[in-house]
Amino acid sequence: GRPTLRAPGQAIVETVERLQTGVPWYAAGPDSFGNAALLRAVADGARWVTDPAWRPRSAALGAVVTHAHPDAVAASVALAELVAAGIADPDALADPWARAKDVADRLEPSPVTDALHALPRARSNQPVAHQSLARALHLVHRHRDPRKAVLAAVNQGGASDVVAGIVGALVGARHGVDAFPDAWLDVEHAERIARRAKRLAKAQGLPVTTRKTTVGPRPKKLDRSEVEPVHLWYLIDRSGSMAPLQTAVIEGFNGFLAE
Repeated sequence: GRPTLRAPGQAIVETVERLQTGVPWYAAGPDSFGNAALLRAVADGARWVTDPAWRPRSAALGAVVTHAHPDAVAASVALAELVAAGIADPDALADPWARAKDVADRLEPSPVTDALHALPRARSNQPVAHQSLARALHLVHRHRDPRKAVLAAVNQGGASDVVAGIVGALVGARHGVDAFPDAWLDVEHAERIARRAKRLAKAQGLPVTTRKTTVGPRPKKLDRSEVEPVHLWYLIDRSGSMAPLQTAVIEGFNGFLAE
């Protein structure tokens, strides 16, 4: 059957279908250069901070299982390098453009390296791996306040989910958990995530930081009669590879309204 993810992209669906026919995991990923695999590279960067030899291999393997196009793989490798750099030396991300160009110089020429070298002109916000990475770095450089950088990424539209995730990972790698408001840390499985982060740091001999403040009480819910009505519209792209996602988009939107 179809994968039981909240919103699987077409590349994920195709990968699962290939696996079910007996294709090995390392060959099941379609030739996609979408951005859905990018955030896995954050884990590779955090896990292998002290192992620069294995880190790019791990990031590449993490991408190729669903996004086998060289551009998607290279973008994941680049992101893992940037996250690891920020954790090892926060000053390494003080100038994200310079660090990105340094990473690009160590990769084979591709649209990924072109995008990293062209960061000052990064404007596109399409769900393409190298464009999402470049856009995120552009926002990190433009907004020196970590919170403003994340908010700008979330509110920009387009591929905001992945771009915001990358921005959060980069500012978190550089500034630590105290870069974020308490309310932003009140998420699913927060305690489990914190425990695993500490274990990762200890396993690599990295310093372990503790959150200085705790998450406060949740805001009081507003009475619906006190809230102005909001009208929402959305446009479904039914063309080409997006056609199979139509039902998932509608169900997801209805679920959002129900919540």
